[in-house]
Amino acid sequence: MKTVDIDKKLDAADYFYNQKNDYYRAGLLYEDLIPVTVGSSKAEDIQYRYAYSQYKQKLYPLSAHYFKSFYDTYRGSKKAEEALYMHAYSLYESAPKYYLDQSNTTDAITAMQTFINVYPNSELKKEAEQVITILRERLEKKNLEIALLYSKLSRHKAAVVALKNFERDFPDSDELEQVRFKKVEASLSLAQKSIIALKKERLEESIQHYYKFAEKYPESEYLDRAIKLFETAQKGLQELKEKNNNS
Repeated sequence: MKTVDIDKKLDAADYFYNQKNDYYRAGLLYEDLIPVTVGSSKAEDIQYRYAYSQYKQKLYPLSAHYFKSFYDTYRGSKKAEEALYMHAYSLYESAPKYYLDQSNTTDAITAMQTFINVYPNSELKKEAEQVITILRERLEKKNLEIALLYSKLSRHKAAVVALKNFERDFPDSDELEQVRFKKVEASLSLAQKSIIALKKERLEESIQHYYKFAEKYPESEYLDRAIKLFETAQKGLQELKEKNNNS
């Protein structure tokens, strides 16, 4: 670290990186070398190995940043494709478990899709697609959990919105049958708790959700419960109609 001899420092960094697998010391030395080798023939390899030294230490937000920096600086390099993939893969590695905030997951999906768009014929494309599938499943699980939690907490308006968003965002999900039933249930509960001015419209919306559900899943395990919800909504509409006729 103290020497001003660039070659000596680089030899030491490469030694720690290659022979000792000491990515911490290698990273310290590469970091020290980056500003004094800018524009030289050595700069590309130094920045490339520095990004990997962060990745090998599982410092994934840092490696994501430095792989992207490498790609932006050396787009003509033979290593550019790998760097852009590793930028996205580092974001994937840094994405939390499904039950935590998923903003990093969304960033990782976007980055990996960007990689596929930039390098559609890459040998890494299949792996990139597999990562996207894993991340989307994580998002799906998180969004379903949120929607069901809103229902459980009787936050019916939020539940309806979350269930509709889930249906839009995950049209191929295996959970759609449950989601569409919960939408019938939540929309009826919302209608029942609504002010008079909104009750009719929301009861009718619940009935429409039922029709779509029953048509899509005529053998559903939820069908008997859905029918009872439908009958309750119809009864609510009838009561509203009688009240209006009497007033």
